[in-house]
Amino acid sequence: MWNCPYASDNFLSFTEDFRDKNASPSFKMLSEVAHNKGIAIVGGSIPEQYGGRLYNTSCIFGIDGELLAEHRKVHLFDMNAPGDISFKESDNFTSGDRPTVVDTGHEKTTVIAEVNYSMIPLR
Repeated sequence: MWNCPYASDNFLSFTEDFRDKNASPSFKMLSEVAHNKGIAIVGGSIPEQYGGRLYNTSCIFGIDGELLAEHRKVHLFDMNAPGDISFKESDNFTSGDRPTVVDTGHEKTTVIAEVNYSMIPLR
């Protein structure tokens, strides 16, 4: 996440609702930069509030600044090193349910940092 400190206590206070552009400063900024520079942007991830759930989401904007797709992280990072550290992303976020492939008009882009799903784009 780039728009907030990556700590469970911060996610809710930095949550954005992408359907309300006035309540989503990161979304708005990424859209404006894509449009003003004429570039496609994969901006993420951002804590997104949708349907009463919290997602770890990346937004993909076209060269016109329009939202092309949202990628909700599928593989949430859960780890436990006994006596050292324990962290469960799944305690805070809901898992997405599919990979995201976007046609930006120039190249197809796959948003994937899903260690356990690295073979999905090859199907």
